[in-house]
Amino acid sequence: MGIFNKLFGKNESKQTGNDQEQALPADVVKLPTDYNQELFSYGGDNAEKILMMSFDALNKGEKFFFVPRNIYDGAIAESKRHKELEKRLKRTAELNNIGRAAEKEGRIDDAIKAYEDNIAIGYKATHAYDRLIVLYGRLKRNDDLKRVILRKIEIFGESDDLLARLQKIK
Repeated sequence: MGIFNKLFGKNESKQTGNDQEQALPADVVKLPTDYNQELFSYGGDNAEKILMMSFDALNKGEKFFFVPRNIYDGAIAESKRHKELEKRLKRTAELNNIGRAAEKEGRIDDAIKAYEDNIAIGYKATHAYDRLIVLYGRLKRNDDLKRVILRKIEIFGESDDLLARLQKIK
Protein backbone atom coordinates (compact mmCIF):
# COMPACT_ATOMS: atom_id res chain seq x y z
CA MET A 1 0.00 0.00 0.00
CA GLY A 2 1.53 3.33 -1.07
CA ILE A 3 1.59 6.59 0.85
CA PHE A 4 -1.41 7.85 -1.15
CA ASN A 5 -3.53 4.98 0.06
CA LYS A 6 -2.29 5.35 3.64
CA LEU A 7 -3.14 9.05 3.67
CA PHE A 8 -6.44 8.92 1.88
CA GLY A 9 -7.61 5.31 2.08
CA LYS A 10 -8.24 5.24 -1.67
CA ASN A 11 -6.89 3.29 -4.56
CA GLU A 12 -8.19 5.22 -7.56
CA SER A 13 -6.12 4.75 -10.67
CA LYS A 14 -6.39 5.07 -14.40
CA GLN A 15 -4.35 3.47 -17.11
CA THR A 16 -2.40 5.76 -19.46
CA GLY A 17 -0.34 3.77 -21.92
CA ASN A 18 2.25 1.79 -19.99
CA ASP A 19 1.94 3.98 -16.88
CA GLN A 20 -0.46 3.63 -14.05
CA GLU A 21 -1.35 7.09 -12.76
CA GLN A 22 -3.44 7.79 -9.70
CA ALA A 23 -6.30 10.25 -10.04
CA LEU A 24 -5.97 12.73 -7.22
CA PRO A 25 -8.85 14.19 -5.29
CA ALA A 26 -9.06 17.99 -5.41
CA ASP A 27 -7.94 18.25 -1.80
CA VAL A 28 -4.57 16.59 -2.45
CA VAL A 29 -1.31 17.88 -3.92
CA LYS A 30 1.25 15.50 -5.44
CA LEU A 31 4.84 16.66 -5.02
CA PRO A 32 8.10 15.11 -6.19
CA THR A 33 10.42 14.11 -3.38
CA ASP A 34 13.06 16.39 -4.88
CA TYR A 35 10.62 19.29 -4.57
CA ASN A 36 12.27 22.64 -3.86
CA GLN A 37 12.14 22.48 -0.09
CA GLU A 38 13.45 26.04 0.28
CA LEU A 39 9.83 27.10 0.01
CA PHE A 40 9.13 25.38 3.31
CA SER A 41 12.39 26.15 5.08
CA TYR A 42 10.86 29.03 7.03
CA GLY A 43 9.24 26.71 9.52
CA GLY A 44 5.70 26.69 10.69
CA ASP A 45 3.52 23.69 11.47
CA ASN A 46 2.37 23.06 7.92
CA ALA A 47 5.86 23.35 6.43
CA GLU A 48 7.17 20.95 9.05
CA LYS A 49 4.47 18.41 8.16
CA ILE A 50 5.36 18.63 4.47
CA LEU A 51 9.07 18.22 5.16
CA MET A 52 8.38 15.16 7.29
CA MET A 53 6.21 13.68 4.52
CA SER A 54 8.97 14.39 2.01
CA PHE A 55 11.66 12.77 4.16
CA ASP A 56 9.43 9.77 4.78
CA ALA A 57 8.87 9.33 1.03
CA LEU A 58 12.59 9.76 0.30
CA ASN A 59 13.48 7.13 2.90
CA LYS A 60 11.07 4.72 1.23
CA GLY A 61 12.59 5.41 -2.19
CA GLU A 62 9.40 6.97 -3.53
CA LYS A 63 9.57 9.62 -6.24
CA PHE A 64 6.45 11.46 -5.12
CA PHE A 65 4.52 12.18 -1.98
CA PHE A 66 1.01 13.41 -1.36
CA VAL A 67 0.02 16.35 0.79
CA PRO A 68 -3.46 17.37 1.87
CA ARG A 69 -4.35 20.63 0.07
CA ASN A 70 -5.05 22.51 3.32
CA ILE A 71 -1.56 21.70 4.64
CA TYR A 72 0.08 22.68 1.35
CA ASP A 73 -1.88 25.95 1.14
CA GLY A 74 -1.08 26.67 4.79
CA ALA A 75 2.63 26.16 4.16
CA ILE A 76 2.52 28.50 1.16
CA ALA A 77 0.77 31.15 3.28
CA GLU A 78 3.32 30.69 6.11
CA SER A 79 6.16 31.09 3.64
CA LYS A 80 4.66 34.26 2.15
CA ARG A 81 4.13 35.76 5.62
CA HIS A 82 7.70 34.98 6.59
CA LYS A 83 9.12 36.45 3.38
CA GLU A 84 7.09 39.64 3.89
CA LEU A 85 8.30 39.90 7.48
CA GLU A 86 11.88 39.35 6.31
CA LYS A 87 11.45 42.09 3.68
CA ARG A 88 10.11 44.52 6.29
CA LEU A 89 13.00 43.71 8.65
CA LYS A 90 15.52 44.38 5.90
CA ARG A 91 13.90 47.71 5.03
CA THR A 92 13.72 48.64 8.72
CA ALA A 93 17.46 48.03 9.10
CA GLU A 94 18.19 50.05 5.94
CA LEU A 95 16.14 53.00 7.19
CA ASN A 96 17.77 52.84 10.62
CA ASN A 97 21.17 53.01 8.93
CA ILE A 98 20.06 55.96 6.79
CA GLY A 99 18.76 57.72 9.88
CA ARG A 100 21.97 57.11 11.84
CA ALA A 101 24.12 58.38 8.98
CA ALA A 102 21.95 61.46 8.53
CA GLU A 103 22.14 62.26 12.25
CA LYS A 104 25.91 61.82 12.24
CA GLU A 105 26.15 64.28 9.32
CA GLY A 106 23.83 66.77 11.04
CA ARG A 107 20.98 66.25 8.55
CA ILE A 108 18.29 66.01 11.22
CA ASP A 109 15.34 66.46 8.83
CA ASP A 110 16.61 63.55 6.73
CA ALA A 111 17.06 61.44 9.85
CA ILE A 112 13.53 62.22 10.99
CA LYS A 113 12.19 61.31 7.54
CA ALA A 114 14.01 57.96 7.62
CA TYR A 115 12.77 57.15 11.12
CA GLU A 116 9.18 58.19 10.30
CA ASP A 117 9.30 56.01 7.17
CA ASN A 118 10.59 53.22 9.37
CA ILE A 119 7.67 53.52 11.78
CA ALA A 120 5.24 53.48 8.84
CA ILE A 121 6.57 50.03 7.83
CA GLY A 122 5.18 48.67 11.08
CA TYR A 123 8.00 46.28 11.89
CA LYS A 124 8.15 45.83 15.65
CA ALA A 125 11.52 47.46 16.43
CA THR A 126 12.24 50.29 18.87
CA HIS A 127 15.22 52.15 17.41
CA ALA A 128 13.26 54.56 15.18
CA TYR A 129 10.84 55.37 18.01
CA ASP A 130 13.67 56.00 20.44
CA ARG A 131 15.52 58.29 18.04
CA LEU A 132 12.37 60.23 17.11
CA ILE A 133 11.62 60.78 20.80
CA VAL A 134 15.12 62.19 21.29
CA LEU A 135 15.03 64.33 18.14
CA TYR A 136 11.52 65.69 18.60
CA GLY A 137 12.34 66.41 22.25
CA ARG A 138 15.45 68.40 21.27
CA LEU A 139 13.52 70.30 18.61
CA LYS A 140 10.63 70.94 21.00
CA ARG A 141 8.18 69.46 18.48
CA ASN A 142 5.81 68.44 21.23
CA ASP A 143 2.90 67.33 19.06
CA ASP A 144 5.17 64.97 17.14
CA LEU A 145 6.86 63.87 20.36
CA LYS A 146 3.51 63.04 21.96
CA ARG A 147 2.33 61.18 18.85
CA VAL A 148 5.47 59.01 18.73
CA ILE A 149 5.39 58.25 22.45
CA LEU A 150 1.71 57.27 22.31
CA ARG A 151 2.33 55.07 19.27
CA LYS A 152 5.30 53.40 20.98
CA ILE A 153 3.15 52.72 24.05
CA GLU A 154 0.43 51.29 21.81
CA ILE A 155 2.85 48.88 20.15
CA PHE A 156 5.30 47.99 22.93
CA GLY A 157 3.31 48.71 26.07
CA GLU A 158 3.67 51.24 28.84
CA SER A 159 6.89 51.96 30.63
CA ASP A 160 7.62 54.32 33.48
CA ASP A 161 10.05 56.27 31.27
CA LEU A 162 7.50 56.84 28.51
CA LEU A 163 4.73 57.78 30.92
CA ALA A 164 7.06 60.24 32.69
CA ARG A 165 8.07 61.72 29.33
CA LEU A 166 4.41 62.19 28.40
CA GLN A 167 3.81 64.02 31.67
CA LYS A 168 6.59 66.52 30.85
CA ILE A 169 5.15 67.51 27.48
CA LYS A 170 3.46 70.89 27.64
